[in-house]
Amino acid sequence: MKRFLRIFVLILIGGIFIYTLYYLYNKSKKVPEIYTTEKPF
Repeated sequence: MKRFLRIFVLILIGGIFIYTLYYLYNKSKKVPEIYTTEKPF
């Protein structure tokens, strides 16, 4: 039982770490700016 609990906790911590990296990566991506022109030259 202790072995199962230890493996479960390690997987949980690893999953949280990977999710945090994924979240920060998506947050750091810049949104492309779209410019609209009111009237042509």
